[in-house]
Amino acid sequence: MLGLLLLLSPCLQGADELLGDLHGADVAAQERSIEALASALDHPGPSQVIADALSLQAEESAESLIRSASLKALGRRGDDASIKALSELVSALPPSEAPQAVTALGATPLGRARAWELLEGALGDKADRAPLVALLEVGVVSLVEGGRSTWTPSELSPLVRLYLHPEESVRRGVLLGINAALEVLDGAAESRAIAFLEALEESGLSSTLLLGTRVELALLLGETSRQE
Repeated sequence: MLGLLLLLSPCLQGADELLGDLHGADVAAQERSIEALASALDHPGPSQVIADALSLQAEESAESLIRSASLKALGRRGDDASIKALSELVSALPPSEAPQAVTALGATPLGRARAWELLEGALGDKADRAPLVALLEVGVVSLVEGGRSTWTPSELSPLVRLYLHPEESVRRGVLLGINAALEVLDGAAESRAIAFLEALEESGLSSTLLLGTRVELALLLGETSRQE
C-alpha cells in the first residue's frame, strides 16, 4: 500500500527517498530517515503518509531502537495525523511498549490533551488494559495549560476515581501527574497552583501529600508577598 501511495503522490517529492530508506534493511539509514521525518517543517509532505509509515515502523520493526525512534518522531511532528497514529498505537502496541507511545504524546500540548482524552476513555471496561500510569503522568499536565485557573469536579473526577484504584502504581501515577502539573505552574503562577489543589480537594481528592503541597505553596506565596 505504501509503495502504491509513493507512486500516486507527486507531492511526496523530497520525502520519498526518506520513506524508502525507512523501509530498507539498513538500520542506520532508517535512523537517519526517522530523524529527518521527525521535522514537520523540513519535511511537510503528505502528513498522513508520513504518519502511516512511522506508525508501521513503530509497530512492526524488528529493531526496538527503530520502534522507539518512530514513536518519538510521531510525537515531535505533533500534527493531527501523527497524534491520531500515536493514539491508535497506545492500544495496538503490547503492554510493555504502549507507555512509550503515551510518552511520545507528551511532546506537544495537542498530544498531552489527547493523552487526557485517552485516560477518560480508558475508565470503562478496558481500564485494566490501558497504560494508566503513563496516561496520568502525561495527560494531567494538559489540565493546567493555556492559562486556565478553574476546574470542575466533573473534569477532575478521573483523578479522584483513580486515586482509589487498588493498584499502588496507579495511585502513585495520580500524584505524579498532579506533581507534573504543579511543576508547570511553579514559579509562574503559584496562585493557580493553589487553585488547582483546592479544586482537587473540592472534587474529593484529599491526601496528606496534597495538603502538604498546598501548605508549602501557601508559605511560598507569603514569602513572595513580604519580599514585594
